[in-house]
Amino acid sequence: MHDWQYFFNHDRSDLNQGIYRIFEPEWKAEIVHWFSQKDVAKEQKEDFIQALIDCDDGCGDFYRYRAYFLAAEALSQFPECSLGDAIVEQLLKWSYAYFRQDKRDWQILPKPLVKTARKTLELTDRKRVIAAFVHLVHTTESRSILRVAAEKLGTLDPGNKSAIKVLFFGL
Repeated sequence: MHDWQYFFNHDRSDLNQGIYRIFEPEWKAEIVHWFSQKDVAKEQKEDFIQALIDCDDGCGDFYRYRAYFLAAEALSQFPECSLGDAIVEQLLKWSYAYFRQDKRDWQILPKPLVKTARKTLELTDRKRVIAAFVHLVHTTESRSILRVAAEKLGTLDPGNKSAIKVLFFGL
């Protein structure tokens, strides 16, 4: 099966007409495995990831987040995805409160979203997650986020120089 729409035939005009295997737990492993298939074109995989992260559910974003988390998890099998960095960056934003430059305030998110985003960081492309935490450690203005990010980075990548600097020398 090469056509990703088998898993996700989204009909924005009539949500009841779509086919949404992406939200059925029994299909998750097969969907993630689909991304590892060598005989599926990269363009098909990219299109599926794009459809997942652009999911407009009309249900207060409940399904949109679930689709996004599935796209993030698929990166573990499709690390060459062109959207990977943006996806991991969004997971980090959902995982921790972050400062919104445009509004000059802190964005606080619901705990279930934070918890799921943090769990998904453990399931996605590890190299990208490590790179994103290194970037966060070097750019955050928050001492508390700096500490948590450095601890997580040290767990993900023992011996990471950025994590060591923060944890042992206070950067």
